[in-house]
Amino acid sequence: MTFIQARNTGNTIWGDPAFDAFNERDDAHQIIIRELVHRIRYEVAQSGSQSQIRIIMVDQHGEREIFNGFRDPGSKVDLTVPHGGAAKVRIFVNGILVEERELQ
Repeated sequence: MTFIQARNTGNTIWGDPAFDAFNERDDAHQIIIRELVHRIRYEVAQSGSQSQIRIIMVDQHGEREIFNGFRDPGSKVDLTVPHGGAAKVRIFVNGILVEERELQ
């Protein structure tokens, strides 16, 4: 169970992140707030040696790096990032753009 102090209200938001939902409670109301997420998965090629994987997300807020690390052949990168509307991700392997995906 996760507890987060709600901004500007003094109420407590609680929920189970596994369900991507949070509830805000006060004496008279219960409001369900859904936190939508993008799930991003990339599988590194089976052959070769360790590769540097860099994933950039582009949305209405601009461009930001959401992953940068080295991965062994055949391994997977599995990310969950907040959904802020339409977005795309750019996946680079050893500095070369190998894939660009639209996220809905």
